[in-house]
Amino acid sequence: MKKNIKFNKLNITISILFLFLIILTIILFLSYDNEISIYEKTGIYSVKKTYFLNKNNEVKAIKIPQTIKTNENFELIMDISEYLKPKEQNSFTDSLFTKISYADLEVYADNKLIYSLKKTNKSLTKSNGYCCILFDIPRDLKCPYITMKISPNLKRLKKNRINPIVVGRKSDILIKYFVKDLFSIILSLALIINFLIIFILTLKHKKTFKEQHYALFHLAIFGLILAAYFLMQSQIITYLAINIKEFLYFIEFIAAIFIQLPFLSFIKYKIDRKFKKYYNIISVIIMLNAIIQISLTLLKIIEFKEMLIVSHTLIFITIIMILIGLIFTNSKKYPVKKLLILYTTLIMTPLLFSVVCYIFYDLFIMKKLKLILILAVIIIEYIEIFNKYKYLKTQELEKELYKKLAMNDALTGLLNRQAYNGYIDQIKKEKISGWFLSIDINSLKYINDKLGHLKGDALIKSFAKVIKTINEQNKNIYAFRIGGDEFIIFVKEKQSFNIKSLIRQLDKKYKNINTISDNFTASFSAGYSYYDSSKDIDIADVYNEADKMMYKNKAEYKKSFRMRMC
Repeated sequence: MKKNIKFNKLNITISILFLFLIILTIILFLSYDNEISIYEKTGIYSVKKTYFLNKNNEVKAIKIPQTIKTNENFELIMDISEYLKPKEQNSFTDSLFTKISYADLEVYADNKLIYSLKKTNKSLTKSNGYCCILFDIPRDLKCPYITMKISPNLKRLKKNRINPIVVGRKSDILIKYFVKDLFSIILSLALIINFLIIFILTLKHKKTFKEQHYALFHLAIFGLILAAYFLMQSQIITYLAINIKEFLYFIEFIAAIFIQLPFLSFIKYKIDRKFKKYYNIISVIIMLNAIIQISLTLLKIIEFKEMLIVSHTLIFITIIMILIGLIFTNSKKYPVKKLLILYTTLIMTPLLFSVVCYIFYDLFIMKKLKLILILAVIIIEYIEIFNKYKYLKTQELEKELYKKLAMNDALTGLLNRQAYNGYIDQIKKEKISGWFLSIDINSLKYINDKLGHLKGDALIKSFAKVIKTINEQNKNIYAFRIGGDEFIIFVKEKQSFNIKSLIRQLDKKYKNINTISDNFTASFSAGYSYYDSSKDIDIADVYNEADKMMYKNKAEYKKSFRMRMC
């Protein structure tokens, strides 16, 4: 029955997640379809008439976006005549927006330099990174052509990406790209917030977490890296952070190098340990790759972008190794296997698809898959957070239960000697004043010997019941069973409290309970002493005083009991 319930829950989870991904795919398809017409509806126009001029002065019309296979300097000539209104009809200045990657740039209009972007001697890299640029188009153009002179900085890459070029009012362009990137920015920030929540959760409960529960922290790091990677690709962010474009470049590619590592660690904690050593080897290779790539880039020998194929190949190998580990993990021994397969499918499928397209077809489609990937990670993180919350709650309840069992007497339900020792510490710390009552049940040994231990236990439980009844009337009474027939009661009251009246009340109620026979009356011997926390008195001395009084009364009872038995 339990197995069927678990199976049904898993089926429901899978169905919901895949339904969600189908809906998201439809949304993505609609959002990326016919982008140019969307621009035109908002007064932003994508430049259609663009011409490519190579170093041999050969000109050809091209359609952008497009990847041009060259590492030589080239020019782009754009006809913007259809987008510019006459000066007297246009109350604002038009601007041009595009993305420039790994190249120096000069922009000319009417043979005058109107914008430039070049690396300097202070540049950390030889490529100058990438950024989005936005500059004003002169309003008094004589010739409606703008020329971009592009000088690629990465000569090993015999290809250059020409990104969409749009014309429109500056504010409209910024608003459009901000709205376009807003959803992915929000989701990326959600991943960062999730990381902080999980980080705090891990720190707070690090003593409670076992090794496998740190898997959640690695999943959170994966989400953080993913967020950093996609935030660096946001066009509005790359425009606003143009002055630190090389920093963004480093963040994006370092994230790309490490992106699979935390997910590998997440899986490693949850599957068969025999695969752990292989996953550790892959982890070391990823770390070495990172060190080498960062060093070569900073030394300006070869850049991240030029080594991207290496990073993608490692991602591909890691995904294959994860799948092998999951396939050969025993599902009976590791019941979480089914859920891990679901996680891996949701996260690694778009990642693998993107890597394959880049390695074999030179297509970079990660941007279009990013929403699927981010949302999949967010869902998985919340599932894992919920599971960890349940685990911690269970641990907390078990801890409370064990604590209660450790502090409570099994026979009577009263607090035990361990609880009494703890309460004495509390009295000292908080300087609590009150009465100590030392109580010993009379004739317990006689009852055990003559009538059996079950009758003796009944006598003890009856007295505990009386104490509980009195405690319901006065919450300042704390009762402890510290031995077979020995009880201590602490009454948190002032010295003026009538302690003798309380003893008489206990005695009367106890005598009224006939748990043994008609010929036997239940009774106890008691002694009392007051502890004043404001005075320099040892608690042990106060309790011993009450104990001595109890033994004195006990001796008198035994004397009279023997006389009755004779």
